[in-house]
Amino acid sequence: MRRRPPLCSPAQLIGMTALLVYAFLTWQPWLMILVALGGTWWLATWLLAPHSRFAFRMRQPSAEDFERWRLRAERIKKVPGIGPIFRFGCRRSAGMEEKVASAYQRWIEDHSVENPHRPKG
Repeated sequence: MRRRPPLCSPAQLIGMTALLVYAFLTWQPWLMILVALGGTWWLATWLLAPHSRFAFRMRQPSAEDFERWRLRAERIKKVPGIGPIFRFGCRRSAGMEEKVASAYQRWIEDHSVENPHRPKG
């Protein structure tokens, strides 16, 4: 049997649950639909991870993916128009985006499984 990456990180579980509870308490159908679509994507990529290279990368990003995303965020900070908004959010969160990203990367590394799509040889 092929191994699957972990179903979710604790932060993902807490975030999705909190969004769902908020959607039901405030009775916002659009948010319920959005959470349902997100949960469906989440479950589908987990189920397809052993069979699909794309799904595996969505569930277990590589170190190169994290570096590419970090560089993309740095470029977004320099874009006129949305750059100042992005930088304002970074200042208001006191650098929390870097802390969360590095914590998620460490969690992925600790719970990673062997990539079944890696070239043999």
